[in-house]
Amino acid sequence: MTNTLFSMRILAAIKRLVFSVLLLLCCLRFLSPSSSAQIIQTNFGSTNIIHFQSANYFASEDSLFATITLVRDGPLTNFDFVTVDFSMIDGTAITGVHYYRQNGTAFFQPGQATAQFFVSLIDNFAAGGNVSLTLLLSNPQNGVDTLAVLGTPSTATLTILDDETAPTSSSAGVVEIAPGNGYGVSGYVGTKEEWNVDLNDNANFTPYGPPGIVFTIIRKGGSKGRILVDWQTTTNGVAGGGGGFFGGNEIAIPGVDFTQTNGTVVLDDFQMSTNVLLRLPQVPNSEEWDFTGGGTGVIDTNLFINPRVLAVQLTGVRAAPEEAGLGINPALGTAINRSVTIFDVSKGFAFTRMHWDVPEGQRYCRIRVRRSLTGDPMTPLGGVHVHYSTNPRRLVVDPINGGDYQGNLFALEPGSEYSTSFIDFEPPGSQMWTDTIQTNNLGTGPGGAGWVQHETEPTIEWGDGEVTDRFILVPIIDDKEAEFNEDIQVILWKHPLETDGFINGFNIVTPTGRAGDNVGGWAGNCTIKIIDNDQPAGASEKTFNPDKDFLTDPPYMITPGANNTVQAVAAQPDGKVVFGGDFTAVNTVPRLGIARLNYDGSMDNTFNPGNGVAGFVRAVTLQPDGKILIGGGFDAVNGIPRFNIARLLTNGVVDTSFTPESERTESSGPLPFRVMVKSCSAVSLTLLTGQTEIISRA
Repeated sequence: MTNTLFSMRILAAIKRLVFSVLLLLCCLRFLSPSSSAQIIQTNFGSTNIIHFQSANYFASEDSLFATITLVRDGPLTNFDFVTVDFSMIDGTAITGVHYYRQNGTAFFQPGQATAQFFVSLIDNFAAGGNVSLTLLLSNPQNGVDTLAVLGTPSTATLTILDDETAPTSSSAGVVEIAPGNGYGVSGYVGTKEEWNVDLNDNANFTPYGPPGIVFTIIRKGGSKGRILVDWQTTTNGVAGGGGGFFGGNEIAIPGVDFTQTNGTVVLDDFQMSTNVLLRLPQVPNSEEWDFTGGGTGVIDTNLFINPRVLAVQLTGVRAAPEEAGLGINPALGTAINRSVTIFDVSKGFAFTRMHWDVPEGQRYCRIRVRRSLTGDPMTPLGGVHVHYSTNPRRLVVDPINGGDYQGNLFALEPGSEYSTSFIDFEPPGSQMWTDTIQTNNLGTGPGGAGWVQHETEPTIEWGDGEVTDRFILVPIIDDKEAEFNEDIQVILWKHPLETDGFINGFNIVTPTGRAGDNVGGWAGNCTIKIIDNDQPAGASEKTFNPDKDFLTDPPYMITPGANNTVQAVAAQPDGKVVFGGDFTAVNTVPRLGIARLNYDGSMDNTFNPGNGVAGFVRAVTLQPDGKILIGGGFDAVNGIPRFNIARLLTNGVVDTSFTPESERTESSGPLPFRVMVKSCSAVSLTLLTGQTEIISRA
C-alpha cells in the first residue's frame, strides 16, 4: 500500500513538470522574434520602409558612374541610424566589361530620407548596344528605436546606354552634353559664389570668371550643317533629400540657388562644341562670411550646409531654317541630362570659387580661401590653419575617378590638359615661387597675412577672431608655345590630428601621400584654367572680340559676335570693321542687318543705324570719303524707304542726299550681290545673275 501511494505521488510530480515545460515553450513561442507584430508593438517606436527610388535606372557609359538613390519612408528620428545591403547581378551587362561589381551597405544617417550608392561604369569605346544588370536590396538593419524593413521595389534594373553610335544618314551627327568637371561624377560643379568676380585694384591681378557655371554641348558622329540645339534647366527627376552630418544633396530651389532658364545654341557647319553659361543669383554677404545665422549676430556652429542639385538637359535639336531640304537631320544622343551641383561656401575651410580662369600672359592667379569654425562651440572663431597643395597626385593610378594614368587626381575642364609644375606654373612654397614674390616686391597678402606661412608645407593661418578671407598666389609661366589650355588643381587638407577647423566636405582620398589626411572635397578643392595665348598661324585671333572676358561690353560674353550669318565685310583704314548680313544683334546689342566693330572687336557705339535694315544685307563697300554703301534685299533703312541699296554716313545715319538715278525696287529684277565704287560719280552693282549695272552716286 505504501509503495503504491509513493508511485502515485511520483507520477503526479512528473505530470506537473511536463505541464510546466509545455507552458514555458508556449510563452517562448509568443516571445519569439518571428512574431513581428509583437516586436513592433513592444520594442520599436517606428517603422522605416527602405526601397529603390525607381525600378529602372539609366546611365550613359561615358558618365563613369551611375547614381542609385534609395528612399527611406516613415518617421525620421534625430538619433537613429538604419542600414541596408545592396548587391549587383550580371545581366547583359558583364562585370569587368561594362561595369565593376560592388556589393556594400548603404547608411541612412539620423533624419536622412535618401541615401545613394554608385555603380562604376566602363566606357569600352565599342558600339555594342545598351546592356543592363540587376540591383538587389537585402538585410535591412534596425536602429535603436526604428524597425527597418524592405519595401517595393527592392529589385531594380540599371540600363547602361551605349554612347557609340553608328554614322547618321545625314552626317549631321548626334548632340549631347559633355561630361562635367566634378570629381568622380559626370556632372558639373560650382559654388554659390561663382556668380561673383574677384575685383581688385592691383595691376598684377584681374577678375576671374565666368560669373556662373559653364556646361559644354558637343556634336559627334558627324559635323555637316548648321543646327539649333534647345536646352533648359530643371529639377524634374533630380534626386534630393538628406539632412544630418554630410547628409547628402538637396534639390535646388529656382530663384534662390539658380536662375531657371532655357535657350537655343547654334552649332555651325563643322562646329563640334559650344559652351553655355548658367548664371547664378547674387549671394548676400559673399565677400566675407559673417558666420552668423542670417545676420542675426549669433554664431551659427552648424558646420556644413548640404549641396543643392539641379540638372541641365537637351530638349531638342533640328536643322537651321536655311538648311531645309538639304538632308541635315541631327539627333539627340544618350547623354542629354547632366547634374549641376552647387556647393555652399559654408563654415569649413573652402575656396569661394571652384573654377578660376586666367590668361597665360597674366603674371599671377590669386584665389580666395575662407576660414573654418573651430568646431568648439565655446570658441568658434578661435585660431585655425589649413594646408594646401597644387596638382596632388594619387599614389595608385585610378583613371576611373576622374584622373589619368600618370596619377593626376582631378577631372579636366573641357578643352584642357594637365599642367606641369615649374613649366606652366610655380608651385606655392617652392624656392622659385619665393624668389618671384620677393623679386616683384608683392609683400604680404591682403588683410595683412602672408601669402604662405611655411614653405615646406604651404599653410594659411587665421588668428583668434580673424575672419578675413585669405589668398593663395600662383605665379603663371608664359611658355610661348601653342598648346591646349592647362588645368591646375589646388586642394585644401589637414593632418588627422589637427582639430582646429574642418575641410568643407572632406573625403577619404589621400593625394598628399600621407594616409589618413583629411583632404578637401566639395568646395575644398578648385581648378585654375590657364587659357593659352599662343596661336599657330591661321588660327582665330583670340584677342579680337574675345569670349568670357571681363573687359568686353557686356562683360563675360559666352558667344560674342553676330547672332546670325554675316554676308559682307568692309575694313576701314582706322581698323574698324563694317559688316552686314541676316543678324538682328551683335554682342547681344540689337543691330538689324548692319553694324560696326572697333579695332578690338568691341561694339562701336558711335555707329548707330537706329532700326537698321528692314530685310538683309548682301554687300558692303566704303567710299573714299568714309561713307558706306550697302546693298541687299530690303525696303527701308531706319524707317526711311530705300529699296535694296542705300548709303550711310560715318555715324550710321542714312545719307538722304544719296538718290540714285536707277534705284532698284523689288519688281525691277535681281538683288545686288556686290556693291563697289566705280568712280567719283558712279556705283557698280553686280547682280545675282552676274549682270553689272552702273548707277549714279551723286
